Amino acid sequence: MKKIIIVFLSGGIDSLFSILILKILKYKLYGFYMLNWIILKKEKIINIITNISKILNIKIIIFNFKKIYFKKIFLKFLKNYNKGYFINIDSFCNKIIKFNILIKIIKKLKNVCKVCTGHYSKLKNIKKIKVIKNSNDKNKNQLYFLNFLNKKKLKSIIFVLGKIKKNSIIEIFLKNFKYIFKIKSSKGICFFENLNINYFLQNYLYKNIKFNKFFKKLYLKKNLNILKNKIVIIKISINLKLKKNYYYMNYKINHCKYFFTCFIRKIIKNVYFVNFYKNIKKIMKGQEIVLFYKNQCIKGIKIK
Repeated sequence: MKKIIIVFLSGGIDSLFSILILKILKYKLYGFYMLNWIILKKEKIINIITNISKILNIKIIIFNFKKIYFKKIFLKFLKNYNKGYFINIDSFCNKIIKFNILIKIIKKLKNVCKVCTGHYSKLKNIKKIKVIKNSNDKNKNQLYFLNFLNKKKLKSIIFVLGKIKKNSIIEIFLKNFKYIFKIKSSKGICFFENLNINYFLQNYLYKNIKFNKFFKKLYLKKNLNILKNKIVIIKISINLKLKKNYYYMNYKINHCKYFFTCFIRKIIKNVYFVNFYKNIKKIMKGQEIVLFYKNQCIKGIKIK
């Protein structure tokens, strides 16, 4: 029987374009869509998914994760936020639900060989070990959201957009799939529709406090220049089989486009000396600094 690939749909054109590529390659596909939020109108989502299913000729299964998302993701996000820690909720959702709970469900299905997402990333075998690397589109580096993936999980995942640029995808959809292109991509919070973040967080944080003012106050008082020291000692596991005990690496703060350079030296097993060369600003407690070596995603360092 033909092996099946499961494509995770997020509502944007990137995951839908992944379906088009895999269909050209003659794979048998199923689409998985996650309902994560109670305010979303189920009828509207089902209507959109049904139309996409017909246009792309693919069976799409909708999973209801509303209770799990609220309990395991959103409540923890709010709890940390009120303490002054800012967890990237999209990355957290990937770690807890998409690449954990959902993959466990998929592994129980017969004849499923891989899962695919619309992330702009590349996989490469280095000494028979799968590693995740930056995409060719420098404006769409998304490894900040995937830095937690280990070699075991990478064995069951494929990324097909690593060598493609976003502008090319937009052009193809405009010419051939205008209905799909009109669908608004989810931005800001994992699998949410377009929402006003100001209004949204007021329902769950303090009343009569505007999000922008609250965020600015929190950022300036508690979190500005969190890493005042250019040199830090960190405890992480780095799986780089190199002869030297020191490296020059790139690092990325949050999901910004730019990379910076740091020097890292091994002290003892899993303990490293890091010189960032300058004070790191515009970062909050709970966020991560992600290390890269030759475009390979190494590890995320959580700011505490």
